[in-house]
Amino acid sequence: MMEPNVPRPTKNVVIEGQFASGVLGTFRSVRGFATLQELALISTPYPMTTPLAGTAVQGHQRAIDPDHANAIKRYLQNGQLRFIPEVILSVRANFRDELDDQQRIIGIVSDDTPGLTVKRRFKSKNIATHQIIVDRERLPVLIEQEKRIRRIDGNHRLHLARELQAEATSPTKYLAPFCAILLAPPGDPNDDYVESMLFHTINSTALPLDSEHALQLVLGQQAGYRPTADEEFASSAPLHLTRLLKARMDAMPDAQQERLGPTPATVLHAAAQAMTASDPALTQSRQAMESFASGFSGGLTDVLAHLIAVHPGFCKADFFLELAALAWKDTRTDAGHDERVAQAVQTLDAMGRWLGRDGLDKVQTKRSLAQQLFEVFRAVRNRIPKRVFLSRWYPADADGEELRKAKLRKQMIDRTLEDLRGEGIELALDDPGTQTGGTFPIHRKLYEAIANNDIILLDLSGVRPNVLIEAGYALERHKRNRLLFLFQPTQATQNNLAFAAPPFDLTTFRYEPVADAAEIPDKLKPHLRAIWQEAMTGNA
Repeated sequence: MMEPNVPRPTKNVVIEGQFASGVLGTFRSVRGFATLQELALISTPYPMTTPLAGTAVQGHQRAIDPDHANAIKRYLQNGQLRFIPEVILSVRANFRDELDDQQRIIGIVSDDTPGLTVKRRFKSKNIATHQIIVDRERLPVLIEQEKRIRRIDGNHRLHLARELQAEATSPTKYLAPFCAILLAPPGDPNDDYVESMLFHTINSTALPLDSEHALQLVLGQQAGYRPTADEEFASSAPLHLTRLLKARMDAMPDAQQERLGPTPATVLHAAAQAMTASDPALTQSRQAMESFASGFSGGLTDVLAHLIAVHPGFCKADFFLELAALAWKDTRTDAGHDERVAQAVQTLDAMGRWLGRDGLDKVQTKRSLAQQLFEVFRAVRNRIPKRVFLSRWYPADADGEELRKAKLRKQMIDRTLEDLRGEGIELALDDPGTQTGGTFPIHRKLYEAIANNDIILLDLSGVRPNVLIEAGYALERHKRNRLLFLFQPTQATQNNLAFAAPPFDLTTFRYEPVADAAEIPDKLKPHLRAIWQEAMTGNA
């Protein structure tokens, strides 16, 4: 049973507007006003489908973002200054022009599609008002099956519009402008393409409004000429939280305000959006939002006092305030102020060290994210050691026992790297002395290898002149913490003298004396592991 005083729906849904032919030299259209509920009732999105190989794409509309659709609905229900751009529709039917005595187009008629009619309202040459009439009983066929009236722009505005409740005291509350482009019946490939191009043009050619400009414009208005706190909170909770945070930041010392950079309102708004998204309770109670804004603003000053000296770059990052807000929200709300500050500092300090390790603390929101990630990846890849250059003595057969000992040292070095690979530390060995074949300029090759490798392992056993020269070159090319020295005493041979110790002081270097080659893995692995870990943590 119908409720009293609620009008019964009419047989037809009728919207009307002014007809024009050759709009911008191209289109026939009807432009007017209708309620959002009516526009939603008689139109449908035409979602784009991913085409199969060799087939054409169908449709054009993107998927609905539920959060965006709900935000529009709240704005329409609660906003005090409701306004939206035109809803753009396409009407797909057979049309014929109405001409005057001089063959000028004065109107258009569509009356061959059951349940859908477009026609001139008055038979007067001077009035171009047209009606689009849709039979309610035919709506499922016309709209859902045949898709006769399609949404080109305004799909999110109409998605939840049928849930909006009409108000008897405000009959024009949801009245909105529309533009209906009149195109050929469904299936016409040319006008299917026209729809796609209209959608593309509308959504890709507009110049996005700079958020700082828009926020300063709204937040900077005089108090007497803007919505009340309750009205703004109801209309846009993130905007109201931005205002609360900005008011408190404006009262802070200049040094704190400067930390927000050249776009302070944008930085604050990003934090406000993150907060309201992560904690829906903030959007339910303005008192809860006020309490959060006060606590966070006070805590931020103390958090920065602890972090700014340790992570100056991180604290100036575009995204720091948003991270700080999330870290503050993650603290125990039943804790005291000092304890919450300590918890937030601990979280942000760990994040600063983690992000700073790979240069991510310098990411900027207004630069290409892909470009910045590529730069970070390249820096990380260059920093992590991958190869170990081995400089050593290569005894000949005439050196007898020293040849056997040298082979054992090489085997133990190979085993060391194999053990480390089992830990996920991938290090390849570069041992140029093992090369065989024709002659080549060995010195140039060796120096290039030293310069291009990440870790230099110098086996001083035998104290060969070439190894000492390479050691000197390595000192020029590498930091000390990337150099490793190894020494095993040697006996006199036909080709070499006996050496019980290195000929110079190595106490300030990474140096391991070994009495037996079997000691090498246990002595080298801690050094190589430490070099790897230092590189991974950014402390190399």
